[in-house]
Amino acid sequence: MIWFSLVVPIIVTISLVIFFHEKMDWWEYFLQFLIPVALIFGAKHLAIKSLTDDQEYWNNYAISATYDEPWNEYVHRTCTRPVSCGKNCSTTETYDCSYIDSHSAAWYMHSNSGSSHSISSSQFETIASLWKNRVFQDMHRNFHTRDGDRYNSAWNGKKDIANLISITTTHTYENKIQVPNEVLNFQEVDSITKAQYGLYDYNWGYSLMNFNPIKGDNNGIASKVLAMHNSLNGKSKELHLQILVFDGKPSLAGDYQEAYWKGGNKNEFNICIGKKGNSIEWVKVISWTTNEVLKVKVRDDIVAMDYDIRKIVDYVVAEVPKAFVRRDFKEYDYIDVQPSSNAVMWTLIATLIASIGLALFHVFNPWEKGGRRYRRHRRF
Repeated sequence: MIWFSLVVPIIVTISLVIFFHEKMDWWEYFLQFLIPVALIFGAKHLAIKSLTDDQEYWNNYAISATYDEPWNEYVHRTCTRPVSCGKNCSTTETYDCSYIDSHSAAWYMHSNSGSSHSISSSQFETIASLWKNRVFQDMHRNFHTRDGDRYNSAWNGKKDIANLISITTTHTYENKIQVPNEVLNFQEVDSITKAQYGLYDYNWGYSLMNFNPIKGDNNGIASKVLAMHNSLNGKSKELHLQILVFDGKPSLAGDYQEAYWKGGNKNEFNICIGKKGNSIEWVKVISWTTNEVLKVKVRDDIVAMDYDIRKIVDYVVAEVPKAFVRRDFKEYDYIDVQPSSNAVMWTLIATLIASIGLALFHVFNPWEKGGRRYRRHRRF
């Protein structure tokens, strides 16, 4: 539908050929048509990207932290500037434009995936205290008046698993499934249904080192254990485990949650648990994993338990990572995503404005065929 906008540059270009050909050069026809077409292509790309872009949580763990002290350096530089050497005469001269470059203090945390994250001074001190090490490193800088050195703190590895620091970040990827289509079309969930069944929003508030993968139960130990295993399995298994607890809600809540999240993200294994008191009444697993047997097993095993979030977490972290297989969403590249009606309308308006603006410029600019400037006023 968005390609209907091509009619605009075609009509405008033909009109210029018929009515204003004496004022148009060949390259002006080229620009007159090419620029609006490029605009349409760009608008289509951005419109589809806005529909298919999705975010998923990535989990890693910290392996080290660094503190760089503030320092400065003297940067030697020679510059040039124009100077007058008399009437209608100018030349250049060189001068010393050296300066002192000051570097502020910086604190970073480094993950097992190779990424680095800026942290605060207090966070560095907390990490160093937790890991019980803080090692001085002379940077041997070529400094001016202030020599800034470095302090390192390193995690002792899995033998010190209790002091593992989980890191959660977000990653953008293409998700065609979330766009309504003929292949997979999730039911739209309105605000009333969301409130009625106590559905959870996906964009939960979290900080870099404080992500809670359990909703509906405030057990801090269970949350920390699940977050820790998410971090350990994030890079190797590309797995993000979450547990959603629905207290006193019917099994429809799980179905609506799946529709609301449009199946979740490709690296997720979301377990919805419906409970009443200490009794588990239903379980629904929301995941795109290719291992459907795993989903059934986890559902059946948990529904047979009494509700104890710590035992459930222990079971989940023991069973899911070893059998989880992430689905490659390239399987859904065949889904044809089209821009929305609003995107089509705004593309048409933008194309119309661009085409008319270019036409006016080409007609009223002071150049005629061959690149010569108009010598006299010409009738239009």
